[in-house]
Amino acid sequence: DALTVVLCGLVVICTLVVLPLLYETLLTIAAALGGEHLRHTQRAVRIARLLDMISDYSERGIQALVLGMIFGPIYVHYQEVAPLFADFAGEHESTAHIVLAHLLPSVWINSNMLYNFYRACTDPAGTPDEDRECATTCARCQRPKPPGTHHCSTCGKCVVDLDHHCPFTANCVGRANYRSFFLFVFYSWIATVYAFWLAATSHALCHEGRPELVCTQWRSRIYYLALLAIVALTSFLALMVYLTLVGRSFRTFMSGSRPDIYPNERAFSRLQLRLGPWRQWWKYLLPGLGDRTTIAGGLRAI
Repeated sequence: DALTVVLCGLVVICTLVVLPLLYETLLTIAAALGGEHLRHTQRAVRIARLLDMISDYSERGIQALVLGMIFGPIYVHYQEVAPLFADFAGEHESTAHIVLAHLLPSVWINSNMLYNFYRACTDPAGTPDEDRECATTCARCQRPKPPGTHHCSTCGKCVVDLDHHCPFTANCVGRANYRSFFLFVFYSWIATVYAFWLAATSHALCHEGRPELVCTQWRSRIYYLALLAIVALTSFLALMVYLTLVGRSFRTFMSGSRPDIYPNERAFSRLQLRLGPWRQWWKYLLPGLGDRTTIAGGLRAI
């Protein structure tokens, strides 16, 4: 069905995105076995460029899928779930209930999610200032490389406090745009909690056997999809908070390296350095209101 096609398409696109990483891994293994010359052959360079191009286009496809995953539930909400609540309430359904339980939460959650997704995709991750004096330089891009800076092979640039390169935003996540990425994940999590509440309520109503309710097969699927989404996003959001508190990036977490994000700061101080002062967190309730919170200096646009 349509859901299977979408999931298969997502798997294919994600596979295409990670092809350069897989190819680089194979070359690294070959070099360890004595085949260092393979990396520098003309054929290997051509293959690497081709895979990078395919990966770039695939990331754009993933961005389109993310937008579909945002707008799709909005459509399902007002096409499938909201009418069920109206059928259940019948004549007792009030306009205030529709506004408070469906319209306002949906507009608030989805506007924040879309805004922060846009910022996470377009905001520069933050590269070191070329005029900044530094004892070390990057061997790949020949630019200053202060502590905590790492080179992203996908973007071809050094990024301050590089967390990871995200295929869902087709952008690096670094010091300058970590807040936008975090807020996107946070509001995505709120969206899954809200969707699960709607799906669980409608799922329960449909299983009460009320003849006046029109229950479709999609409503049962929505319940299980929402449950799967809330488990996945809760785990990822908890991991992000944990890594921020302990001073580790997703990159060092995967590689097992030591903490490298504000290693000399305390846990809650790290959270404020990455998200802004806690007294201003209330501004993140509305899209764009908290954009002027202070970010550490020494950065320039990519």
